[in-house]
Amino acid sequence: MCRWLAEQGAASVVGMDISERMLEMAAERTHEGVTYIHASAEKAAFEPGSFDLVVSSLMLHYVEDVLPLFQKIYTWLTDGGSYVFSMEHPVATSGQGLVEPLWDRNGAGEPVAWRLAHYKDEGRRVSTWFVDGVVKYHRSMETVINSLIDGGFRISRVLEPACV
Repeated sequence: MCRWLAEQGAASVVGMDISERMLEMAAERTHEGVTYIHASAEKAAFEPGSFDLVVSSLMLHYVEDVLPLFQKIYTWLTDGGSYVFSMEHPVATSGQGLVEPLWDRNGAGEPVAWRLAHYKDEGRRVSTWFVDGVVKYHRSMETVINSLIDGGFRISRVLEPACV
C-alpha cells in the first residue's frame, strides 16, 4: 500500500506495522518517500493534522477497543482528510474459536454456507490462522459504525464483500 500511494504521487508516506518482518519486506520493495515505523496503531503518536489520508488494512479486528483508536486517528487527519480501512467482516469473526467447523460443506466437500453464530456476543476470539492462538476481537457492524461516528467521523461509504 505504501509503495502504491507513493507511486500515485503522495508527497510522503508513513507505513506502520507491529511486525518487524513485514516492515523489512516492505522496505525491500519500496523506493524513496516512504518511512516505516515499528508500532501498533494504538500506541502510535502523531501531531494533530499530520495526514490527509490514513489507510488501515485488515488490522481493526486485532484491536481490543476501537473507539479510542478512531478518536486518535481522527485527530491525525487534516480538515477534510479521509480514513479508509478494511477489516475482517464481523460475520467471519463472530464464530471464530467458538464454532467448529465454521463452514457447512456439500457431499463433494465444497463450502456452501458459513455458520453465523454469536454475532451479538462481542469480544475476544482465539483461533488458528497460520498458527494457533491468534487473538482477534469481534464486534458487530453497528458497533464499528457507531464507534466511527462517536470518534468524530462522517461516513461517506460502506462497502461489503460479495461472494460469487
